Amino acid sequence: MPQIQPMRIAFFTPLAPVNSGTADYASELLPYLRQRAEVDVFIDPAQQPVAEAGAHVYPYQDFEKRGGPQRYDVLLYAIANNPFHLFAYRMALRHPGVVLLHDFNLHHLLAHVTIVENDWEEYFRLVEEEGGAAALERARLVQQAITGPDYDNLNLNRRLLRASRGVIVHSDYVKGLIENAGLGVPVRMIRHGVKRIEAPPEAVAEARRRLGLPADELLIGSFGFVKPYKRISSCLKALSDARRELPPFHYLLVGEKHPDYPVQDEIERLGLQQYVLRTGRVDLDTFWDYIFATDICLNLRYPTAGETSGSLLREMAAGKAIVVSNVGAFGEWPDNCVAKADIDANEIPQLTSYLKLLGAHPSIREQMGRNAQAFVRAHCSWERAADAMVDLLAESVEAPHARGASPPVRAVLPLERPAMEHFILNFWTHRPDAQDYARAHMERIAESLAWVPRGRPAERLLEMGCYLQMTPVLAKYYGYGEVRGAYAGERGRMDACEIVHAHNGEHYCFAIDKFDAERDPFPYPNNTFRTVLCCELIEHLAHDPMHMLFEINRILLPEGFLLLSTPNTACWKSVLAITRGDHPNFFPAFLRPTGENGRPVNEDYTPQEFATLLAEAGVYLSTAKDRLLLCQQGDTGGRHAREYTPKETQLLLTYAGFEVVRLETRDFYGAQPVPEELRRALVSAGYDESWSRDTILVLARKAGPPRERYPREFYA
Repeated sequence: MPQIQPMRIAFFTPLAPVNSGTADYASELLPYLRQRAEVDVFIDPAQQPVAEAGAHVYPYQDFEKRGGPQRYDVLLYAIANNPFHLFAYRMALRHPGVVLLHDFNLHHLLAHVTIVENDWEEYFRLVEEEGGAAALERARLVQQAITGPDYDNLNLNRRLLRASRGVIVHSDYVKGLIENAGLGVPVRMIRHGVKRIEAPPEAVAEARRRLGLPADELLIGSFGFVKPYKRISSCLKALSDARRELPPFHYLLVGEKHPDYPVQDEIERLGLQQYVLRTGRVDLDTFWDYIFATDICLNLRYPTAGETSGSLLREMAAGKAIVVSNVGAFGEWPDNCVAKADIDANEIPQLTSYLKLLGAHPSIREQMGRNAQAFVRAHCSWERAADAMVDLLAESVEAPHARGASPPVRAVLPLERPAMEHFILNFWTHRPDAQDYARAHMERIAESLAWVPRGRPAERLLEMGCYLQMTPVLAKYYGYGEVRGAYAGERGRMDACEIVHAHNGEHYCFAIDKFDAERDPFPYPNNTFRTVLCCELIEHLAHDPMHMLFEINRILLPEGFLLLSTPNTACWKSVLAITRGDHPNFFPAFLRPTGENGRPVNEDYTPQEFATLLAEAGVYLSTAKDRLLLCQQGDTGGRHAREYTPKETQLLLTYAGFEVVRLETRDFYGAQPVPEELRRALVSAGYDESWSRDTILVLARKAGPPRERYPREFYA
């Protein structure tokens, strides 16, 4: 058989040791990318010697000499908001390809292309193209040195994005910004990678010894280029306010000083000279040592250019307690992995409270660190990033033989029923209640999984009402690049829930978004998911099921799939219950409130009791108020508000813009014999026996926009 040739990629990017986070990113990604494809790297020799950059690295000026675009299957351009990426930006306009966009805002980069090179006419064209007449008027004032460029409000990215064949970003936040701009360019989110680094206590102690840092003090750190937008002033003010209530501490500023930011003046004005240690720029190994040595990391950012922080990923991988700004991509990280400070008048009081809390409770710092490590292990490995990138780039290849062909799909391993049951149950050996639930519903779980469409690494799946029973099977065997969960809860929260297989140690960490499915806008941009599962959920909605179905339609890709299961209120069991004078629904009972460990419901805990619970159960730090909430995993149950017939289910989906691909009913909870006389009478009256079993299963495809918001069959 002929061998399949690996994909050929031309990658335009700076490489380490160029003083850029994106150069570090490319250098760490490359070994994994090269295991999956042939990659030639093109760099700017004015920034770094080609001979020292490694094999298959060439000056970008030699691209055409080496065959140009015809030599490669795909061109990949790393673009960030600094002058190290000028050569990649220019090449991306000359030879369009896929842009690996590290910053949404490119104004500083374009200022180097235009203002620094005295090409004001080009700057005016870019500004007017994006901001109109008012922006152009301000740009002319910039030329006269009357005012400065509008860096915060003009992103100057439209020309590049419109010229690109596709865009890769690192956050849903930036993905949404590009989609909402209506530029017509395909955009995918691939999480920033990070090395898996563990920092056991002995490694922390050794790092402190190597760096000459105190062995027994609280160390608080901010990492990376020391710039004003990293909110260093706010950090210093919060430390000044908290210092009398903190244990002995030092604040580490690890990174190169910004030439226009007089940070030492602020340190002296606040009287913090004895507390602050400034390292200047350090090499990557020393950078890691400082992260290991630190107890609390302050990784704040505002304004933001839409970037994802590499230093933040390293801090999470090292298992540190971290405080971030609740903006942009930083606000997307799970709430039990990082604490979030709002960028408003409460910023400094919140930072002060976080410092006091985390400084006083090592157990809370450790729990947050474990949560962060679990999340990045599950979602941010370089292997995962390289897999997703190669799969996405393969889809963008426009070779003639590929047109009209099905996009590549990763092989899905078969899983027989006994193996699947064993796989699921062993994640819950510590929770007999969860095992009992899985056993009771295993027939339905198995059949539902058999209906789930397979995915690709560039596609995403959302499981609503997620109990983490089916979720690990979906993540391991179905080929999706991301499997995400959603559950009822406080809008805006996202929990990172980790489960571990009792026998083989296999672990998964899933993001579980919290919101009200029938009231809240879903926290996802349009066209995000290939498949949504809504299993045993719609019957719990008491107010507005069409809201949920409209939102599912919105977040599904065109022709994406919805798998829905729900009890069938027209099944034989319900009919027989009516003949006996019983209630026909599956779950008509009201729920009696229960306490936690015998404590009455809603009784408050003392601060000491609450701190103990947080250390044992995981912590969620509120982003809007100075308070703590337990991040609990599990289900409190819920009665059925309304059950549906197969015909009603079909109607709901049709009104919501779906085409039913397959609809069946199945008996998962034990069929009951039906008296023959009753059966004949009902069938002769029009009862459809094919829809007579206890559970409705339906696979539907998004056919277009929703048709009717409040259909009369369901809304008075």
